[in-house]
Order: sequence, then C-alpha cells, then structure tokens
Amino acid sequence: MRVNIKARIPMHLYQEFHSLPLVLTIETAHGLAARCEHRTTAAQLMWTLDQKTDINSGLLDRFRQKLRLIEEANLSDVEISDEVLDMFGFFV
Repeated sequence: MRVNIKARIPMHLYQEFHSLPLVLTIETAHGLAARCEHRTTAAQLMWTLDQKTDINSGLLDRFRQKLRLIEEANLSDVEISDEVLDMFGFFV
C-alpha cells in the first residue's frame, strides 16, 4: 500500500538521536482515506524502515537527516507492506 509517513519529535528534547521518542503519523497516499498515529523511537522507526522496506537508502538517509535537524520529516507516497503497517498499528 502506498502511504505518506510523517515523524515528529513531540517536544524539543536534547537526547541522543536513537532514543528520541517520535509520534509517527501514517496516512494513505491514494484511495480510501485512513490515518493512524503511533508512538515509537527514532531507532525503532529507522531500523524498521531500513530492514523491513525497500525504500531507497538515499531517501532514508535524507529522512533521517531532516528528522535530526528540523524535528519533523516526511516520506511521501512510499510503498510499505501490510506486514510493516500492521507493526505500526495501521489497518485499513
């Protein structure tokens, strides 16, 4: 399923990147509108995206850098398997 992913740090925190808490918002990119929010950490999110998806590594690196620098990052119109979406609690 093609989805849009937005991750943001819920408040300005001075912590190591990997332990940063995130609020992950997932919305459908096309078709039937659906949305969910999921709390996770930067390390868990990046591990899941790196290991469980086919998203281009360059795109993931830019996503990671944006999240570090501006505290919010987006991945638009990316293909994510139902298995991974289930891990984040996203069901359509």
